[in-house]
Amino acid sequence: MNFKKYYKLNENDDIFQVILNNKISFQKFKYLNGNKNLHEYKSGDDVCVAGKAKYQNIIKLNANEIFKISKPTKKQNEIGNKYIKSTLNSTQIKKLNNNIELIKDTIDNTLDSKEKSPFSLEKCKRKCEYINKTISSLNKDPNEIFSIKLINNIYKK
Repeated sequence: MNFKKYYKLNENDDIFQVILNNKISFQKFKYLNGNKNLHEYKSGDDVCVAGKAKYQNIIKLNANEIFKISKPTKKQNEIGNKYIKSTLNSTQIKKLNNNIELIKDTIDNTLDSKEKSPFSLEKCKRKCEYINKTISSLNKDPNEIFSIKLINNIYKK
């Protein structure tokens, strides 16, 4: 018997919180819900939060999918790009892009879980700590000109 449990998304639900509250991995959640991208869920959707999954059929979850949930508008991107180009030289822009790629790759590698073991809060905590450690190392490196703090200061201006 293949038991499945469903949850109806409410207007104020955060898809990540629903996944964590039901103690299910992101990959398994995607599999049980037809590999739909996380940013596509909306209020009123019925989502499967428990059931049996064939792990070889689970598609990798990547950082781009998470970032799309809070994707900036076209106008915000234009303003941001204009500000960056007017404030930074090409070497600095390249370094900033490298940091962005490092953070995205770290998140991708941390979330890419093909393991067959059941979801555990401890494993999830370790993975999040690894992401935090990587981002913190960028902030603490004295040679790193694009710390998250600096990026946030630029964003606030």
